[in-house]
Amino acid sequence: MTTLTAPAPTDSPPRAPSTRIVSLDVLRGIAILGTLLTNIVVFMVDVGPHKDNALDHFLFTVLGLITDGKFIGLLTIMFGIGLEIQRQAAVRKGETWLGSYPWRAALLVLDGLLNYIFIFQYDVLMGYGLTALVVAVVVSKSPRVQKWCLGVGLGLHVAHLTYLSAPNWHAGPSAVTSLRSMTTSPTLSE
Repeated sequence: MTTLTAPAPTDSPPRAPSTRIVSLDVLRGIAILGTLLTNIVVFMVDVGPHKDNALDHFLFTVLGLITDGKFIGLLTIMFGIGLEIQRQAAVRKGETWLGSYPWRAALLVLDGLLNYIFIFQYDVLMGYGLTALVVAVVVSKSPRVQKWCLGVGLGLHVAHLTYLSAPNWHAGPSAVTSLRSMTTSPTLSE
């Protein structure tokens, strides 16, 4: 008489360790929540704090100080790190870098455009998508070209900030005179 036995359970193959970097996920979450807080503050600007309510004015000021550019900057850095991780993954697989990435960036531009039209005019997605298209092309070039593009971009950025931070340099002498007249106290000049 033959006995039938159930086959021994096979052990499932060991799972490959996760390649996700947990600290990047945490920072990305902080950046997204902080950007939400920033957007809430931007919406508050449209409504504005009540001048007679000290608590409203205090909360508006504190939220503005906490969120002013910090979280959007962090989100921008995280976006760049994500782009580099995707580039490195494509290189490891032996694929060409740009591959389908321009389509992903174009979808981000479209999403940002739709958000701009229908939801919120201060949305950053369109800017991220356009920047991603440029950066994706730049990182596919040689290190020499990358350094050249970095130098040109940095030079343009510093020149633009210098232009914006020194309005009297390009406004002419009449603007300086009118600025002095606005800052002079009427009680002191009489």
